[in-house]
Amino acid sequence: MKNEINFFTGNENIDTDNQYSIKNEIRSSNLIRCIIIMAISIFVSFAIVLFYSYQSQNVTAISLSWKTKIIFLNKCVGAIFILLAIAAIFLIKSQRTQTVLTSTIIVSTFIVIPLWGAIGSILDQIVSPSIISLLVVCVITSVGLLMNPLISFFSYCGTYVFFYYGIAYTQINSEVLFLNRIDAFCIVAASFGLSYFFWRNNLEKIRQKRTIINQKHELESNYSKLIRSTEELKKAIMTKDKFFSILGHDLRGPLTTSHSLTKLVSEGVFDNNTLEKANAINMIDKSLENVIKLLNDLLLWSLTQTNNISYKPSMLQLNEVVNSNIKLMEMSAEKKGIKLINNLRKNISVSADKNMLDTMLRNLISNSIKFSTRGHEVKIYADINNTKNQSYITITVSDQGMGISQTVQKRLFNIEYKTSTLGTNKEIGTGLGLILCKELAEQHNGYISLESKEGEGSKFMIHLPIANNSLQLKSPSQLIIASV
Repeated sequence: MKNEINFFTGNENIDTDNQYSIKNEIRSSNLIRCIIIMAISIFVSFAIVLFYSYQSQNVTAISLSWKTKIIFLNKCVGAIFILLAIAAIFLIKSQRTQTVLTSTIIVSTFIVIPLWGAIGSILDQIVSPSIISLLVVCVITSVGLLMNPLISFFSYCGTYVFFYYGIAYTQINSEVLFLNRIDAFCIVAASFGLSYFFWRNNLEKIRQKRTIINQKHELESNYSKLIRSTEELKKAIMTKDKFFSILGHDLRGPLTTSHSLTKLVSEGVFDNNTLEKANAINMIDKSLENVIKLLNDLLLWSLTQTNNISYKPSMLQLNEVVNSNIKLMEMSAEKKGIKLINNLRKNISVSADKNMLDTMLRNLISNSIKFSTRGHEVKIYADINNTKNQSYITITVSDQGMGISQTVQKRLFNIEYKTSTLGTNKEIGTGLGLILCKELAEQHNGYISLESKEGEGSKFMIHLPIANNSLQLKSPSQLIIASV
């Protein structure tokens, strides 16, 4: 359904935002049109001044008076348009076209040009009954400028009233006076009609243009949503494939081993050898432990992929969180002769989801133990890491173990690759731990990174944004961090 347009105001019956946008668009377009019209007017006015200034042959007293007045009129008009043009160019250069000054320049131009023509036609009555000047300028303003019908109506009415009474002082022939007043009325009426037609036609074009632009934006938005949905679908398919790959490969091995050993134990194969029986039971225990860890990692990872994991941040004492995770891992570390060291400063509080932070720390500490040998140390510490746009509290788990090659580092956090590696004591991993850490760090709007070199150990770092965290440093030794 087409929008209705009020006859006198020229405003469409549409929402305020659209009206504001349309007015701004018309105002900017009119300012350019004004500069063009003013440039032409300046040229014409000064051309008239030059022409009549140097034409002095066979000049009567009446002609001389007329030329003097015409020259003065065009000098004044030229000067006015120069000032208006300078102001208009300044507004365009400074990108301030949506101001009251812009509207003032446009309306002034629309008023001055018809008056110029009216005064010129009035003065022409001294030597000629022609009112061509009025006709030309009225047509130029009606076609050249897109003026609100209410403004153009009063502008043309004012021009006609000025002409109606002004011509009586220069045209003494009552018959010519009457005809010129009738012609002038027809000119301004036709000019107003043209002005209204072009105004309404322009509004319709703008409305259609805005409709096309809105439809284009909607199509682009829908296309972007389709692309995102396609990418999410691809990711979901890849996740599903990886999920079944892990289930098929990583679960089958430990369960097959456990089943075989359990069968042998139940059949009494190891009854005569206590040591072998103990080893078999120990192998079953480790195998089932790996299966449980894998299932836990799979469950948590699948929750992150389906956005079903609950993110509940709270203020945590980082020291306490690290110490509790170190206690859980102490037995594994002692078996390999590895020392776990907490180098965190005291009284550092961080806003994070406790379960997620525990999972990340356990995975990273477990990995460090897995790839370290007897006598090595695993250290945990925290610091502030500043970037251009964000500050992070960085929790680092550092080891002196095997290190990681550059090739493996590039695909370490990618679900597409199987990156599980045997530990220094042939420990088997799930290949999901680091990927899970990455997902959980991103749940905090943070990220995980590493520094490693083969044979020289590794540093895994959890970066949590300080914008979502609060650091409470009570010890004087923490003033360095507090000042960052």
